[in-house]
Amino acid sequence: MQNILIYLIAGVVIFLNGCALHKPDVQQGNILTPEMLAQLHTGLSKKQVKFVLGTPIIQDPFHPNRWDYVYWYKAQDKSPVRQRLTVIFSKGMVSRLETEGITLPSPAAATEGKTP
Repeated sequence: MQNILIYLIAGVVIFLNGCALHKPDVQQGNILTPEMLAQLHTGLSKKQVKFVLGTPIIQDPFHPNRWDYVYWYKAQDKSPVRQRLTVIFSKGMVSRLETEGITLPSPAAATEGKTP
């Protein structure tokens, strides 16, 4: 009887251990590195922005002059990291950059350390 109880407890422990939930890290969207952001400025064409940042994750057909680059990262047992960069075009050129969760480098920092 004791052997059956030991096997039953061992089986339950193994079963519950196998059912433990594994939550993998989730990463979605456009990864925007500081080097990529340093190349952004007003006056760039759509083609140049796409070359620097890649294809935007959101291209709204009702707002063709607005591109949204969204990044979301959720590590296990941590709150999610959300970043958003919105590029607004006027006459085919970047007229404004809006950010959330991202700090754009200053234009002086982007040219710092480069020789003419």
